[in-house]
Amino acid sequence: MQQLRHLYEFGEFLLDETERCLLRKGEPVSLTPKAFDTLLVLVKRGGHVVEKDEMLKEVWPDTFVEEATLAQNIFTLRKALGQARDGDLYIETVPKRGYRFVADVKAVNFTSPDLVVQQHTRSQILIEEEEYETESPTANGHGKVDIQTQALTAQRSVGWWRSRRILAALLLLVVITTAAIFIWRARRIRQSGAELSVRTIAVLPFKSLEAETGNNSGMLGLGMADAVIIRLNKVQPLSILPTSAIIKYTGRDNDPLALGRALGVDAVLDGTVQRAGDRIRVTVQLISIDNGKTLWSDKFDEQFTGIFAVQDSISERVAQALALQLSRDARKQLAKRYTGNTEAYQAYVTGLYFYNKRTKAGLEKAVEYFQQAIEKDSNYALAYALLADTYYLIVYYRFTESPSKELYDKAKGAATHALELDETVAEAHTAMATILSDFEGDIRGAEREHKRAIELNPNYAIGHLRYGWFLSFNGPMEDVVREMRRAQELDPLSPNTNGALAGALLMTRQYDETIKYCQIALELEPESFINLTNLGEAYRFKGMYDQAIVAYQRAREINNKIRDPLAGLALVYAMMGRKAEAEKILMQLMEIAREEKRIFYNIALIHGALNDKDKAFEWLEKAVDARAVPLRVLRTDPDLDVLKADPRYADLLKRHALESLLAKPN
Repeated sequence: MQQLRHLYEFGEFLLDETERCLLRKGEPVSLTPKAFDTLLVLVKRGGHVVEKDEMLKEVWPDTFVEEATLAQNIFTLRKALGQARDGDLYIETVPKRGYRFVADVKAVNFTSPDLVVQQHTRSQILIEEEEYETESPTANGHGKVDIQTQALTAQRSVGWWRSRRILAALLLLVVITTAAIFIWRARRIRQSGAELSVRTIAVLPFKSLEAETGNNSGMLGLGMADAVIIRLNKVQPLSILPTSAIIKYTGRDNDPLALGRALGVDAVLDGTVQRAGDRIRVTVQLISIDNGKTLWSDKFDEQFTGIFAVQDSISERVAQALALQLSRDARKQLAKRYTGNTEAYQAYVTGLYFYNKRTKAGLEKAVEYFQQAIEKDSNYALAYALLADTYYLIVYYRFTESPSKELYDKAKGAATHALELDETVAEAHTAMATILSDFEGDIRGAEREHKRAIELNPNYAIGHLRYGWFLSFNGPMEDVVREMRRAQELDPLSPNTNGALAGALLMTRQYDETIKYCQIALELEPESFINLTNLGEAYRFKGMYDQAIVAYQRAREINNKIRDPLAGLALVYAMMGRKAEAEKILMQLMEIAREEKRIFYNIALIHGALNDKDKAFEWLEKAVDARAVPLRVLRTDPDLDVLKADPRYADLLKRHALESLLAKPN
């Protein structure tokens, strides 16, 4: 009996619709069912925009699903597919509309008899005779291809062996190799007692089973996840995703396996929590992402005041389930509690939720709740630490009309008190580091605090992110990229970590990688003008001028008060030889510069791109005098390359005691 199979070739991939599998060079690529469905829709519509609403209806028929779920699938697919040979991503985002599959797709209709399939570990050996009918431009006018084309297509697309003797030898080799591996692993397990296959875990916000509404929705479940994350972070060699990586899923009914794959972890800890009067009921399970099996599960029913004991038990039993032998000191660290006051704890968790929103209203709410937590427990070091960082962020984002020094003093006071209460709180060291570097210019002190934070918690994504920005002013650029990459690994679905990594890669002239992470960041937060501007920069330096113009214009639509995208357009026009258009924008910026000194630097760059170096140095001098340009930019900006060969550049830096910036950033 013959079976018609539909295959799609693109790049080094083969998509088999009938068997629902994706192969890369003959090797299977792991995808969730919905990720596969998403890819199939895009591939079938290759070259055309698939609207988001249309995609949601096709992949999730008769089911209400948020756009964020679709974005997660696109993120998963981009991670699985990587980049095409030309450096572009296979899936393009069309802002405010949907997605387009941009690679060339070749459809193949394959008719075959019944298959004889034998499975050994993850390999499949297929024995069959086949015929091809392909939609190919090389067909001889009758929908058929010649014998040579059939052979080449069969060899490239499926890679099956025709020789039964070779097949038999390979089959025997697979059996022998599998047996040898099995015996070796069995011996290893007997010798060590257990094999640790789970190294990275995402602790999802526990699903609340009670009717919570408003600001309290999901807070109890988030608190359980955060407490377990803090405890498991002390267990080596586990790597636990930070709370910032999972907080966006608070109060949602998520598929734990799909989230685990999107987050790139080995296992997820998923649970439910219910408060009934003065009691709390918790169910929890540790699920392997590889095979979907439950590695451990348990139920707890305690007085609500015993919630901290439940968190201790969950953390310790996860370690036991993974056959990790804990020392007495490790057990002590695992059971460490920052507060024993349940009211203080609930206020802290609510503050944590608003702290992660990073909006003006959110940060103001966070201050209120962290202060409430401290009022309930004056020894709550972690609450003091996040209160300090919240004050810092309010100043950083310019969310206040109060004098900055007033908030600086509050931030430093809270961070100092946190460290006096508990020197081992990594968050307090990171808060202190940013205060010392940004507010007081204490570079040595700041570096010491950054390093101590990462030493205390190597899985602290914000710690790596902040240290990366610190190094961009004061350290080797390869270290900047390392820290930003680690932050992105720890929090892979954050637009902030992806955008920060893209910015670091832009500084080091890695433009293809910059484009990749800018696109991921924009997938997660489409309205980010900063990431759109960085995307425009990367396209511009690659000579992809049309794409750069689109990115800059989109950034201007989102925030036309920020002048960088406008300056970017002038630089594109200058590099394209469209001098009149560049000069027109330059005149606009010079008018704006009467009120905004920050524009001085952009004006200098445009003069440089127009090859007017005298004017370029005149405006660069003004920018440095007015402190209208970050020192990091003077170290790393590729637009300055046209000026750095001129002796006036080194002279300018020496006169301003900035000689250290003369070193190459990469």
